[in-house]
Amino acid sequence: MAIFTNFSREEEINEEKTSFDLEAALKKNAWRPYIEAREAEKILSDKLSFTYLLRPNVMGRSFSISFIQPSGAIKHDNFTLIDPIYGIWRNGGHSHVGKLEKVICDMMECTLFDLKPL
Repeated sequence: MAIFTNFSREEEINEEKTSFDLEAALKKNAWRPYIEAREAEKILSDKLSFTYLLRPNVMGRSFSISFIQPSGAIKHDNFTLIDPIYGIWRNGGHSHVGKLEKVICDMMECTLFDLKPL
């Protein structure tokens, strides 16, 4: 006798039981929905290292970050929300569940204590 298990995510997902809140994660991390890269550079120009803001990216569920490197240079990078239900974020080869701050730290090469959302 064969037993088949249904691996469909549709039946497994109960949105009421998930605790990830995209809007709250973005607001907590300096979300600026109407700022483009050049304007971000102007805003960040006189800030301390690891000060950052998040911006929308033109590709799907992708986002951009603009931040001050330890050298004082402004850098822009991109990351993606690959699962909006559970809050799985990816930047390159790094993925984190629920903690946007961990992906930000990977991109900026810093610790959680260094983060300075604008």
